[in-house]
Amino acid sequence: MTAEALKWVTGLLEDNKVTYLVCGGFAAFAYGAKRTINDIDIFVPEANFDQIVSLGKEYISKPARHYIEESEGWSVKYVQFKYGETKIEVGSSKDVAIFDASIKEWVALKVNFSKLEHRSVFGIDVPLMAKEDLIHYKKALARPVDLHDIEAIRGGA
Repeated sequence: MTAEALKWVTGLLEDNKVTYLVCGGFAAFAYGAKRTINDIDIFVPEANFDQIVSLGKEYISKPARHYIEESEGWSVKYVQFKYGETKIEVGSSKDVAIFDASIKEWVALKVNFSKLEHRSVFGIDVPLMAKEDLIHYKKALARPVDLHDIEAIRGGA
């Protein structure tokens, strides 16, 4: 089912010529982490955010707005779609912050669309957040799942 959701969302983005990158646990999975995929996390430029919300409106399961999710360490404007059983969270690249556990404060997260790595996932070419950028923010969040992802991405698990 995740493959079908990935195909849907990447098709939506690419058909509309929207720049995007996949991050989070799905990107970690694409880089080699062997864990259950909970959702697909994607960033798009702020200029395209409302367009994507409108294009995917029939699949919205959580409305588009800025969320501060303290337990997850994220402050970001996003919309959540549900395609089949798969949650897809598409966030705006503007004003993203994460909670850096090492210094116990919110810090800006720069989303760099010019620094991507492409991988094939379920036979679909996916632009991923650069591995070092993914490791950097997962290290800052320092949740158990993030630390496990980092170890797996670096080849330790």
